[in-house]
Amino acid sequence: MLIVKTAAKSVVLVGALVAALPAANAQSTSGVFSPSVDPTDVSAQYRLGLDPDTDEWAQRLHVQSAFNTRLRGRAIVQFERDEGEDPDLDYVQGELLWQLSPDGNENYQTALRFDVRIRPRGEPELFRAIWTNQFSLTPRLSARALLVTGLEVGSEADDGISLETRGRLHYSPDEGPSIGIEMFNAVGSTESIPGFDDQRHQLGPYVSFDVAESWGVQVGALFGLTDAGPDTNLRLWIGRDF
Repeated sequence: MLIVKTAAKSVVLVGALVAALPAANAQSTSGVFSPSVDPTDVSAQYRLGLDPDTDEWAQRLHVQSAFNTRLRGRAIVQFERDEGEDPDLDYVQGELLWQLSPDGNENYQTALRFDVRIRPRGEPELFRAIWTNQFSLTPRLSARALLVTGLEVGSEADDGISLETRGRLHYSPDEGPSIGIEMFNAVGSTESIPGFDDQRHQLGPYVSFDVAESWGVQVGALFGLTDAGPDTNLRLWIGRDF
């Protein structure tokens, strides 16, 4: 009963946040990640985000490993190319995911993730705390909702706490590719939240499938819903389990 009540409260709270808030960089490599920790997980993934209108792109590689049934670590390095500039190192990041809900609960899972991002180009460092939730709607259909908070540290740091939400619906058939739709929403800082049209909202579909034993691919696109976001963001992920 406690888990059911917690799930119900989370649905109301996170659903309200996703509806009220609105995506990240023009070349987003971010995901709507699971709160569950697989204790056998040792894996790596390459991600590409491309803006076809400007040829700007971001490429990232991450490796991750579970420490036990509750904790998982991840290390990320990302490069990007802005319009008219040469490719450059964007950031390196360390993450720790902490699964809060018990194993075996099929209906609801929740976790916290803590990130430390180091930027080499004189930009402020970023510390983030993320609350991620997953709900089983049917045996084949699931939903995820995330609340992302961030704090910049350094001489050029923005004031306040940055706010972002992410959401996902995912369908896994008995056979064949899985399909879904994702939404990314960034509202800026609590110090000065811009108007709706100046916030960045993106929404789009994806398809994920296995291509060989231990190899998986996801392809998708995000489309801007406001003037502040890019019109199109094409995305490719290639993952490998070890």
